Amino acid sequence: MTRGARALLEPGALLSGALFRDLVSRGGVSTDALAPGTRLGAFRVVRELGRGGMGVVHLAERDDGAFAQQVALKCLVDRDSAASTELFLRERQILAGLRHPNIARLLDGGRADDGLLWFAMEWVEGERIDAHCARAGLGFEDRLRLWLGVAEAVQFAHARLLIHRDIKPGNVLVDADGQPRLLDFGIAALLGEGEGTRAYSPGHASPEQRAGISTIENFRRENVNKTIKGVHDAIVDTKPSVVFSVSPGPDISKNYNSLYADVKKWNQEGWVDVIIPQLYQEIGNQYNDFRQRLAEWTNNSYKAALMIGHGFYKFGDSKMPAAFQSTGELQRQFDLTKLNTKVVGSVMYSAKYLNDNKIGITDKLTSIYISPAVMPFVGRAVAPAPAAATNVRIEGNELKWGSSGNVKSVVYYFSDLKKEGKVLAITSSNSAPAAANGHYAVSTINVDSQESKPSSLVEKK
Repeated sequence: MTRGARALLEPGALLSGALFRDLVSRGGVSTDALAPGTRLGAFRVVRELGRGGMGVVHLAERDDGAFAQQVALKCLVDRDSAASTELFLRERQILAGLRHPNIARLLDGGRADDGLLWFAMEWVEGERIDAHCARAGLGFEDRLRLWLGVAEAVQFAHARLLIHRDIKPGNVLVDADGQPRLLDFGIAALLGEGEGTRAYSPGHASPEQRAGISTIENFRRENVNKTIKGVHDAIVDTKPSVVFSVSPGPDISKNYNSLYADVKKWNQEGWVDVIIPQLYQEIGNQYNDFRQRLAEWTNNSYKAALMIGHGFYKFGDSKMPAAFQSTGELQRQFDLTKLNTKVVGSVMYSAKYLNDNKIGITDKLTSIYISPAVMPFVGRAVAPAPAAATNVRIEGNELKWGSSGNVKSVVYYFSDLKKEGKVLAITSSNSAPAAANGHYAVSTINVDSQESKPSSLVEKK
């Protein structure tokens, strides 16, 4: 059996949406193979490709003299049901409109005089996407390119009110041109068609499918979940040093209900390394209060490192609220994030506004970051863990220490041990000026920004 046929025959990979609901529920399926030469519509059966739980798949060729074409032809039998015929004709027309370079299309369908219901899908000779990646030894960029092709196909279908319901490696083939092709959109559910048949593939079905929940919102959401997980898995398998971040809108509920982005789940599962919510509104905003949204994301970041996105572009823009006409708003936002132990950093949107320095907002940002900042460790540890600094000591007005490996050193200074200290330097050297009286400590960081334990404090008197 060819790879294309196996993909069509895997459990749950065949049509079972509104198109064949009535048919499947009554069990009118024939498992008899058609004899070579049998004519169905414009197609002539060449041979049987394989059998699945819902019928037989044949390789067929166009036989009307118009042009040469091979198709995957699946046969089922409908016994005197006007309802299923109506569904078939209506949904076939919708599926025929799925013309996208990454989607294997429904080409034709009909019912023979003896009641045999059939459909013809584009025949894709290719290799399962997971097998292709493994065999070809694809790196991160090439795997991501394939996933983006699948994501574009899913987005195209969603825009036409169709959800696939069975996205899995066996339903994505990579063709001879290296393009991913999403198969079997016939299993898709139509918006407004209700719950339909519980058809799915074990090991790939979402919890919603297994529980019998099949609203279009849940399936759209699960398709997005699978894409996020797929990108995460590709990063871990091929380029673990890459940090996977997403930047959702400020409202968690709106992301979930309107954008089908279950960011909370992504954070819980550890599929994203960094979450950067777009908290671009001011403190006290009627709809997206910075303080309130910060608290919500703090409680829902889970395994993801939390960085806060600030609306830097709004400062000094006369069309923006009064709060953004003062640099004090940025300072107040930073004060809130500084008190939040879950927040590991801030991101300004966007860098192109830095040079404008409207109302002195870039100067304010400079004053906030007057001391060096240590990048947090996020993602996966790839480099060896950094060894702690050794033999930290004061010699005159100079702090010295030992280090080993490919690391930099972070020098901390405390003028008063009862107060917060600051970073004096991040250096590749093994010494730093220590002119001021007070306490000093040194840690090391590797290329992943993984930081060692700090040294014991040494005092300059």
